[in-house]
Amino acid sequence: RVTAGLVNRLVLPAADGFLIRSRSVPILNNIWQKSTANVNFGVMWHLIQTLNRKYHTTIFMTTHYLEEADKLSQRICIMKNGHQEMEGTPEELKRYTNLDLVRISFDENDMKRRHYRTVFEKEPYIKSIRCEKDSLILEVDDLKKDYKLINKIAMEKDLPYCCIEMMKPSLDDVFLAIAGGGS
Repeated sequence: RVTAGLVNRLVLPAADGFLIRSRSVPILNNIWQKSTANVNFGVMWHLIQTLNRKYHTTIFMTTHYLEEADKLSQRICIMKNGHQEMEGTPEELKRYTNLDLVRISFDENDMKRRHYRTVFEKEPYIKSIRCEKDSLILEVDDLKKDYKLINKIAMEKDLPYCCIEMMKPSLDDVFLAIAGGGS
């Protein structure tokens, strides 16, 4: 009996020669979820990009890793509950959301970082706050104006932040905006 992980470790490295000769359209279904043991993501991403660019092979790939979709895909379809919500290039999807975001990064070992959100929760220009591993992501109304206000508040409240930066939306932000944060 062969596991799905073993199939991925055997088939994908061999795919270079096989798929080029067969002119197939490979379907890669959540390849990282099946097995990540002994998988070098950089090598796998390079193989997928080589198949697509050098050999003009169309690859249909499903993934829950939006960073991977952003790096490997020319077109992306975001789905929710089995239905297509939106489709386009990664850049088109990021522009569609039209989000203005500010990231405040803290020391990874600072256990209070999630409590810092209370400093910003009542500010009327902040639409939403998302806690990440070592940062807060603030969605704001006017990026340039609100960035200055956030920086001022952080300094006045003596928050121990590492940096504050304006940022462009990631595909994670796009997915949350389009699919409503569901699965």
